[in-house]
Amino acid sequence: MTLIAAALIERRHDSLYQLATSVTNPCDMGRSIELTSLGHRKHYRAQEGLEDWLRLRFDAIPVSKQRYKRMSAPAQRAIIQSIQRIMSPLPLRKPPLVKAERSLERVEKLIELFEPFILHNEHDFVADNVEKLSYALPPEEKAEFGYDTRSIDWWDYWINIHIPALRRWTYPLIEGRPLEARPARSFQLAAEPENGNGETLPTGTNGATWRYS
Repeated sequence: MTLIAAALIERRHDSLYQLATSVTNPCDMGRSIELTSLGHRKHYRAQEGLEDWLRLRFDAIPVSKQRYKRMSAPAQRAIIQSIQRIMSPLPLRKPPLVKAERSLERVEKLIELFEPFILHNEHDFVADNVEKLSYALPPEEKAEFGYDTRSIDWWDYWINIHIPALRRWTYPLIEGRPLEARPARSFQLAAEPENGNGETLPTGTNGATWRYS
């Protein structure tokens, strides 16, 4: 993003930029499913209780659309709907399994939305334009600003960053639970230094003084 912003300021930018890895360091759907299972397994292994012990022994696997319909969310929702119909004559204040049915319905809609990307096609998103900017950097700036997707370790990222972040910030929203409270952050402006003429100079967030020529 910094590279692209610099190109825009210099009016040397291309019309389109994609930040993508599928050409240089792909992580396809099969690998994503495998890493997601490993990430959840790591989480459940650190928990205590029978439910977590049971979940530790279940993994997600890639399957055909026919098997998905026969054994996954659509079939499970059909079973729940049958139970609801059987129990509908009973004088219950609230139909049972309503929450489970709604959750499965959300899963079905998500799968339907992303089906073209996860089943019918295997897209390659190229990032040639940002890689050109990276290639043009002087050697001393490449470590800080270079676009190097080949160095991404998907195993480490998916298991130690991606899944924990989803569990902390996304799953509670999906499941109707409150988000973890963030600790309050304090912010304080540093004193602005003066130049030799008694004029103040702007100070960067890292404490460095910016000088203009």
